[in-house]
Amino acid sequence: MDRMITSQGVTRRLFGLSCGAGICALAMPVTGNAALKKVPMATGIDALFAPFVVAAERKIFEKYELETSFKPFDDGNVALDALLTGSSDIATGGHLYFMNYIRKYNLPLDKIKVKTLQAPEMVAALERRDIDAFFLWEPWLTKASQLVEGAHVLARSGDDNVYVLTSYNYYSQGLIDDHPRAVAATKALVEATDFCATNLDEAARLTAKAFRIPETDMKLYMSRMVYRTEMPKEVVLGNFRNAAELAVAEGIIKKTPDWNDFIRPQIIKEAAPDRTTGW
Repeated sequence: MDRMITSQGVTRRLFGLSCGAGICALAMPVTGNAALKKVPMATGIDALFAPFVVAAERKIFEKYELETSFKPFDDGNVALDALLTGSSDIATGGHLYFMNYIRKYNLPLDKIKVKTLQAPEMVAALERRDIDAFFLWEPWLTKASQLVEGAHVLARSGDDNVYVLTSYNYYSQGLIDDHPRAVAATKALVEATDFCATNLDEAARLTAKAFRIPETDMKLYMSRMVYRTEMPKEVVLGNFRNAAELAVAEGIIKKTPDWNDFIRPQIIKEAAPDRTTGW
């Protein structure tokens, strides 16, 4: 959903949605089953998840006396399911570009039919004209513009002040409850993310190999990202308030949650105190 593609010359208003990647420590009410000092991770398969690949391939977790592995999924929703079922300790959550886009441009939601699809299905659905547009992430944007006649990228995250995608890492309750392990894992992810920011070529090479995406393509996708692990209070609460307001309006939740129930700044404050402001 952090990206949008539309095909030209169509009149139907049918959109495909998929949760993206959804960086801060968030506690999820599940029981972690990872052994001591092991931190399994679930990821998507796009440039957003390069730090997880770098952390594993460069053995950054080992510097902090941890072991890690990552399992890529086609969709961030599936990665989050792995976290909720205890198969991983760190995963990602979705975002709300589509709903913000509708609200920003006053589009008639009652005239738009929304279909929820897995990420790999989006391009084929667009080519069949089953949908007119989708909100998704790379590499699907480039693939659609290459493979579907008339398709082009209409807007990206950050365009026209609609929505800036911030990726959040979700930690299992098992990891949250093991404070030293959580802090060490966060330090490793901070280092891995910084590596992506300062060593684009090597990070792109490792990630391209892991996700089986051409290296030149991966480097292009990564060049559009800002890699930095931090947790400024104003940004974090602003993102979650936005999500909660839309969810309440859509009847998804009944009221705004208490952020203290699942936002845990203490971990990153200890792991990287220079990366937190306002807490």
